[in-house]
Order: sequence, then C-alpha cells, then structure tokens
Amino acid sequence: MAAGTWTAITGDRAMTTEQKQIFVLRTSGPPGATGIQALRALLKTLLKRHKFRALDVREEHHDAPPHHTIGD
Repeated sequence: MAAGTWTAITGDRAMTTEQKQIFVLRTSGPPGATGIQALRALLKTLLKRHKFRALDVREEHHDAPPHHTIGD
C-alpha cells in the first residue's frame, strides 16, 4: 500500500482512500421552475468549488395523505 493511504473494513470488503465515497443528500426547495433553477445552481456550485459531481438526481412526488376524522 502506498504511503499516506489507509484501509477501512466496511462490511465484507476493504476501502482505501483512493476509492471515491458516495453520499446521499435529500433536499427540498421552492416549487416549480424556481426550485429547479436553485437545484441546478446548487449542483454547479458543488462541482466548481468542491469537486462533488451529481451521480443521480430524482424528483419525488408525495401526494397528501388522506384526511381521516375520528369515527371513520
């Protein structure tokens, strides 16, 4: 192993510092085009300033839960 590297045992495999780490981030933003523009600006900033590249981006849609009253 090269100088300045370390190995961590994660589950059944070893991970060295040369391997890229993958993080999962969930955010919420304003609805509509404003939210999409803000997300694009965030992703650009993460890439340019911190070298974080988006691997997967998904939009989740959550329907409002059904309204229940006492006695139903």
